[in-house]
Amino acid sequence: MANKKDSNVPEIRFLGYVNGWTENPLGEIYTKIRNAFVGTATPYYTKNGYFYLQSNNVKNGKINRKTEIFIDEEFYFKQEKNWLRTNDIVMVQSGHVGHTAVIPNELNNSAAHALIIISKPLKKSCPYYLNFYFQTYRAKQDIGNITTGNTIKHILATDIKRFNVFFPPYEEQTKIGTYFKKLDRIIELHQRKHDKLVTLKQAMLQKMFPQDGASTPEIRFNGFEGDWEKKKLRDVCNSFDYGLNAAAKKYDGRNKYIRITDIDEFSRCFSQTDLTSPEADLPSSQNYLLCEGDILFARTGASVGKTYLYREIDGRVFFAGFLIRARVSNTESTDFIFYTTLSSNYENFVTITSQRSGQPGINAKEYSEYTFLVPSVTEQKKIGTYFRKFDALISQHATQLKKLKQIKSACLGKMFV
Repeated sequence: MANKKDSNVPEIRFLGYVNGWTENPLGEIYTKIRNAFVGTATPYYTKNGYFYLQSNNVKNGKINRKTEIFIDEEFYFKQEKNWLRTNDIVMVQSGHVGHTAVIPNELNNSAAHALIIISKPLKKSCPYYLNFYFQTYRAKQDIGNITTGNTIKHILATDIKRFNVFFPPYEEQTKIGTYFKKLDRIIELHQRKHDKLVTLKQAMLQKMFPQDGASTPEIRFNGFEGDWEKKKLRDVCNSFDYGLNAAAKKYDGRNKYIRITDIDEFSRCFSQTDLTSPEADLPSSQNYLLCEGDILFARTGASVGKTYLYREIDGRVFFAGFLIRARVSNTESTDFIFYTTLSSNYENFVTITSQRSGQPGINAKEYSEYTFLVPSVTEQKKIGTYFRKFDALISQHATQLKKLKQIKSACLGKMFV
């Protein structure tokens, strides 16, 4: 690849290409830019029939079939003039406007609803080039400038006909499209691995903790036997403390402040992308400083029950007032106790205990009464270590995914005009 600085060529370019790109309205490149069916189609929905592509199937440059709608034969054939063809480009025209996808072979001759269809180029044009072009910051900004509507955004096919795009020669379009298709494929593979690990972890949490009144788990490490013992959280913790009642201020570079919103809903890690410090007299607030093995519990609102296990790698952290800190008696048990809070037994406890006339909530006394089953400390340690390693593996894949997405974002900014 070579670097370029002219206004009509990208910053980074494949070697061998030197001429400037040409700016054209899409209507001069594609002969047909039109709407798919717009109107009420629900009377024609059926359990089995012809797949009906809708806007919720088009996002981030791809077609997904997480939700599927099917239409009957009569309505399907009425849409024949607007059937999709392989390599057509579809664009969402209402809601998350501007998201596009290329029609694959398996959706050739499909019907669609409330989408803009871009098809039949006058000259050779790579649909994947245009698909990725619409993912660039510039294209998103330009699309935003021509959308209408306050609550629900909308875009017109006539506006897309006038929408200007920079086009390189067909061969260069193809190279760019192929490059990003390969990058997307790598991202997709890493995403699948990550998602499989997450699913496996959830399954193991159900199998390695006793379920439905059982006194032993379905899966157990070799060498351990006997029933687990029933305990309350107060039996294994020295104290339960409410957090610091202080506002957040700009991060001072040393003292971190963790609030409910700073605990990632998915990973239960301390999200440090938007760090703050507590607006408080810190020398007199040392009681609110977290120590290795402390477990935090969200005590109110929609996130009630959410937990976080502090580790020294997170740095010097003070915890905020809507959190409760449980200080575990035996530090060898902290991982096990934390992962217990990810089990279905704990979820049921939160659902029942948090019920209030207003906002859901659980206080320190109620958390201390949480009852669960525990094995020997040795077995606790094994289980805790197992899930800790599992989380480390998931985190590695998440980090790799983030890097790949950052690479794609950077390339989108540098490989298009």
